[in-house]
Amino acid sequence: MPNAESKYPQPNAKYRHLYVVARVDLPFAGGRVENFFNLTRAFAYEADARAEIERLNEEKAEKGCYYIYKVVRLVEP
Repeated sequence: MPNAESKYPQPNAKYRHLYVVARVDLPFAGGRVENFFNLTRAFAYEADARAEIERLNEEKAEKGCYYIYKVVRLVEP
């Protein structure tokens, strides 16, 4: 478990976190959510995830999908 001096940004200091980039395919026209939602990459830093979704949303704007990021706790053994 990381301490307060950890190099990883922490939404909750008890845990190490990752910032996961997800692709949402639009339009979301019913059916199973896993058919429209895909996890693509994980980053150690929020700024990197934010930059990636900005890049992807600009690059793939015409492909009918949208990129977001969410923070997740990393479960370490």
